[in-house]
Amino acid sequence: MPVPFEALIPLGIITSMIGITVAKKAKARTTIVKLVSAAGTGYFYTRTRPRQLPKLSFIKYDPIIRRHVLFTEQKIRGS
Repeated sequence: MPVPFEALIPLGIITSMIGITVAKKAKARTTIVKLVSAAGTGYFYTRTRPRQLPKLSFIKYDPIIRRHVLFTEQKIRGS
C-alpha cells in the first residue's frame, strides 16, 4: 500500500514515478562567499568557508587604490 506523498515530505524522502524511494540531498558543508573592499572600490575576492564558522573578514590588497584594506563578507546574489 503506497504512502501518500504529503506524508513523505516531512521525512525528507521523495518517491519517484516508478516507485523508487530516494532521500533528499544534504546541504553542502561549505559555502562560497564574496569578500568586498571596505574602501568602496567594488573590488572583491571570493572564498569558500565552512557553514559553521562566523563571517570572514581579511585585510587584503585592493589593486584599484593600491593599498591594503579591510575586506568583509557578503553573500553572493542568487545563492
